[in-house]
Amino acid sequence: MYHLTQLNFYITDRCDLACDHCITFNNFAWGQHRNPSDDLSELRAWADVLAVDEICVLGGEATLNPWLSTWVDVITELWPQSRRRITTNGRHLDRCEAAWFEQGWDLEVAAHSLEDFARARAWALATWPQCVITEGHLSITGDLTVLTVRVQQRVVMEITLSIRFMPWPWRESAATLKWDQLRDPEIQRSHCEVADCSYMVGARLYRCPIQAVLPRISHTVQQPWYKLAAEDLGVAVHEDVAAWFDQLPHAQSQCSLCAWKDHDSVTVTQTRKFPIRVVEHRGINN
Repeated sequence: MYHLTQLNFYITDRCDLACDHCITFNNFAWGQHRNPSDDLSELRAWADVLAVDEICVLGGEATLNPWLSTWVDVITELWPQSRRRITTNGRHLDRCEAAWFEQGWDLEVAAHSLEDFARARAWALATWPQCVITEGHLSITGDLTVLTVRVQQRVVMEITLSIRFMPWPWRESAATLKWDQLRDPEIQRSHCEVADCSYMVGARLYRCPIQAVLPRISHTVQQPWYKLAAEDLGVAVHEDVAAWFDQLPHAQSQCSLCAWKDHDSVTVTQTRKFPIRVVEHRGINN
C-alpha cells in the first residue's frame, strides 16, 4: 500500500474563466471533461494500492463537469476514509448537492473577484442558516481574508481570494506557450509548493499539475522545449508504481519548466487587479 498526503482528481480542462496566469493553461480552452466511468476498473485498482489523507476534485472548473455527481459517488466509495473536497471558483455553487455534504464532502472556494467572494459567503449563509463563519488571514501574505464555514463544528466550506497567479511562460498568442528560459530543476523542486500533492488524470498518476497537463498540451509549446514538455512522467496502475514513488522526492526533467520559485515576483498589489476574462460560452454542455 502506498501513501499520499493529497491526491487531486483533475476532472476537467474546461473553465468559465480565462486567467492569464492559469497554472494549468485552461485559458487556452484546449481540453475536455472526464467521465469516471471510462476508467472505473483502473480507479478501483488504484484504490487497492493507494491510501490517501485528502482528496480534492478540481479542474479547470470542477462544477462544469456534467459527471461531477458520478465523480463524488465513485470517490466516496473507493476512498471512504479520506477527507474529500471540491475545489471551485464558486461561480456555480447551485450545482452542488446537499447529499455531498452529508457524505462528508466540503468545498474549497477560490474566488477570483471581490464580487465572487461576497456571493460565495452569501450562498453559504443561505445554504446553512445556522452555520458559523470565522475570519482568518492567509499566512502567505498576511493581509487577505479567508472565511471558514462550520456547521456543528465541522468545516463544510473555505472561501479565499485566488491571489496566487504564477508568472508562467509568456504567451505569444492564445495558442502558443514559449519559455524564456529553463530553470534549475533542483532549485525548483526545493521550492515546490505542491510537493505533497499528486494528480490523477484519467487513470494516470502525476506528481504535480504541470506534469499532468504538459504531455497533453505539448503541441502548443514552441520549440526548442517541445520534447521536454511532451514527456509523460505519469504512471498507470499496471506499470512500475514502485519506481514512480521512489522518484517522487526528487527533481525531474520537467521541473526545469516550472516557475514556482518566481511566485514572489507577483505581488498582492498586482494580483488585486484579478487578471481574468469571463468566458460565457464554455458551459456545462461544452
